[in-house]
Amino acid sequence: MATNDGPDTLASGASGSISRQALGLLVEHQPERHALVIGFVGAIGTGWDPVLGAFEDSLRRFDYDTKTIHVIGLLDALGQGTRGNLPDRDSRDYYEKRMNAGDRFRVDAKNGAAMAALAVWEIGDHRSERAEGEKPVAYLLRSLKHPDEVKLLRHVYGDAFSLVGVASTANERRKILADSISLLDDDLSLETERLIARDESDSRNREYGQNVRDTYAMADVFVSGSAGMDVRGDVDRYIDSVFGFPFLTPRPEEEGMRFAQDAALRSAAPGRQVGVALIPSIGTPVVAGTNEVPRTLP
Repeated sequence: MATNDGPDTLASGASGSISRQALGLLVEHQPERHALVIGFVGAIGTGWDPVLGAFEDSLRRFDYDTKTIHVIGLLDALGQGTRGNLPDRDSRDYYEKRMNAGDRFRVDAKNGAAMAALAVWEIGDHRSERAEGEKPVAYLLRSLKHPDEVKLLRHVYGDAFSLVGVASTANERRKILADSISLLDDDLSLETERLIARDESDSRNREYGQNVRDTYAMADVFVSGSAGMDVRGDVDRYIDSVFGFPFLTPRPEEEGMRFAQDAALRSAAPGRQVGVALIPSIGTPVVAGTNEVPRTLP
């Protein structure tokens, strides 16, 4: 069964046709190969290294260099006097204080996309330093936290930008988060749940606070971030589609996602735009439905 129900949906390679058209338009009329910008969104506690490593390896096949930009880390370069001392990774307050700093920066700028604007500046600065004739670069932005950041990056980079949603189970993220902040057992559950809830959608600061839930739903493609999961095949498949590999056909789950997406759009109310497709073992969707109010037959 495939469902189009927002943040908990997992699929890979779902935007292949769009990606092929995107890069075709970028590269076909350019004497040099175009830089790419790939944003990543995932809930707090996501294991990033295997996913980022898979993208680096896959892009290397097409002779691209990669540069990973830790978006919240860009605040360090602004000087600590205005933001306060931001803690290192081994600090117990690492997540809390950096969340606070990101929120303050968006509030001060009165713009939910302020952190993405820093990333745009960092990318431009890096590109200006590269010599003519060097390999093209794919910039990997880890990690986006607000829907306005995605909107800005799509506006600036157009089809050269794509957003990857990285999914892992709640229990895995809780464990990673608990291990990283080294809390006492008595405090562990409450603190991790509070950080997870704030990261997902900050109820105290809805306009400029972190909102991974809505940002995640804007992703072009979803990959697994679960421990022990080898995502190289899915990442290669997606990158192949970006570069126009001609022999890719939809997998059953991708076809199911297409049916679920179409079904979701049957409702005119955004809050009810949830679709589902039932897929038997042979792989062809046979039933699609949507979340809608009951209707009385005439």
